[in-house]
Amino acid sequence: PARPHVRGAPPARGAVGLSNLGNTCFMNSMLQCLSHTHPLTKYFLEDDGNNRPTFLDELNEDNPLGAGGQIARAYADFVRDVWSGKFAVVVPTALKRSIGTHAPQFSGYQQQDSQELMNYVLDGLHEDLNRIKRKPYTETLESNGRPDAEVSRESWSRFQMRNKSVIVDTCYGQLKSHITCPNCNHESITFDPYLSLSLPLPAAKTRRVAVTLLKLPLGTRPLKLVVAVPARETVGALKDALVALAYGADARSGGDLDLCDVWGHRVYRTFADAFSVEHIKPNDELVAFELDRRGANGKPKGRTVDVLFGKVAAARGSGSAFRAPGAAGAGPAKQYELFGLPLRVAVNDEATCGDLRAKVAAHCARFVASGDGDAYRCCASTASGTRFESDLGAESEPLPSTVQTVTLEWSDEDLAGRVDAAERDAVDDHASARRRDDDGGRGAASIDVLDCFRKLAEREQLGETEQWYCAKCKQHSRAFKKLDLWSVPDVLILHLKRFQYAQNTYFVHRQKLDDLVSFPLRDLDLSSQVLGAKDDPRGCLYDLYAVSEHSGGLGGGHYTATAIDDATQVW
Repeated sequence: PARPHVRGAPPARGAVGLSNLGNTCFMNSMLQCLSHTHPLTKYFLEDDGNNRPTFLDELNEDNPLGAGGQIARAYADFVRDVWSGKFAVVVPTALKRSIGTHAPQFSGYQQQDSQELMNYVLDGLHEDLNRIKRKPYTETLESNGRPDAEVSRESWSRFQMRNKSVIVDTCYGQLKSHITCPNCNHESITFDPYLSLSLPLPAAKTRRVAVTLLKLPLGTRPLKLVVAVPARETVGALKDALVALAYGADARSGGDLDLCDVWGHRVYRTFADAFSVEHIKPNDELVAFELDRRGANGKPKGRTVDVLFGKVAAARGSGSAFRAPGAAGAGPAKQYELFGLPLRVAVNDEATCGDLRAKVAAHCARFVASGDGDAYRCCASTASGTRFESDLGAESEPLPSTVQTVTLEWSDEDLAGRVDAAERDAVDDHASARRRDDDGGRGAASIDVLDCFRKLAEREQLGETEQWYCAKCKQHSRAFKKLDLWSVPDVLILHLKRFQYAQNTYFVHRQKLDDLVSFPLRDLDLSSQVLGAKDDPRGCLYDLYAVSEHSGGLGGGHYTATAIDDATQVW
């Protein structure tokens, strides 16, 4: 049986929680936005004075493109429960069941795309409430040289011969589509209706990247900086900009740095100088290690060693025991729980184990009590640093070429009594890092929403798989296409296209763009972006009233919604 609504007075009319039925946050966030779309909510709340909803007068149960009125009825019941003032939490089971019955892709409990569901629900409401009972046949209208205003009016009239509903009245606008054949220059201009606009995000001209720098000499407190570079620059240019920001006119170069992605308290990967900055993910933890790559004889040091911090993990199972260094037996090798920021040092081919220990001691001197060099053990470990392999050799022994990762083994007692934990984890902020509040601390550039509209209107050439058939030269070709906003509705629904395909070092992959899109809360003026604005007496000013937000990545995440209360103007 379906769970009942939770009775109680909401803090404001319509400010009602929606119960998660199991991965239905995508649906709930969309429903919160639609519920606060007041022209639609008012439509479903109105009655004839005898408690009979007036929307029933427009219910089109015989429309083969609709759901027999079921989606409209279920949505109306949902809206009436939300705005009744009787419930603190509403459980939208009936509405989800109705949607899933007619759209099987939404019938289960898998995470779905909120925008796709919103388009389906609005289209379903439109068809269930379509005032046109018998749809005549119409053809797409070409301009053929006639004035745009005349063609747009006739195209809209033809559209309304088949489509009239509260959804069309409230949420539909018109796009001008201009296609040019590259072979014969034939132009096709049409005017098409839209329910929502999917806005592409233009590439940010600059990328602000947060980096933690471990400077020389060893033992210097780490420094956090935010570096601004052109978005299409390389990691090599980023490293040069980082050095200039950190050292000023000091004679250093980006070649003295290794820029790494640190994950799980270890170096996950090292970025090549040719790697593109735009492919660095906003949630990557970037650490730059300054390396002394020249030995005493002037020859370059041939390799690097990663130094990690670890505690011995507790043994698993009552009968298990860790194998002691050098001891034979069946016990498992020691495993480490890593913590803290890793270190990378450069060593030459003649380096001894004592040379590496000296570098480690210099680094740890900042937070380990003087003379406590035995507070930890230097152990050669696997590349991940999580499993013991052997003790490091004697001071004068050559450092084996196979040693690429060393884990400093600490006990709980040593960490508690001989280590200044606050100093160990301390990081100084460069002035650039203290100016990150303007972008939410993510290091990404801000994009004006009007730039997204301009990006939508850019002329582009169609791809090989989407060629256009020219009615004049009778050929399929990669035509040039341009979209322009011709008219805008009372309620404008915008979808930010945050997922894109990107070329990585080895393959093409999808990624989510986390760039901040700047959007005014009141009086967004679209008159400069709407070609038919001069013919629209309503004007093109918009106030933001609801947002459906997705946090997370491609593999999963969570949807939430934010909406404004009309009475109190509180979000």
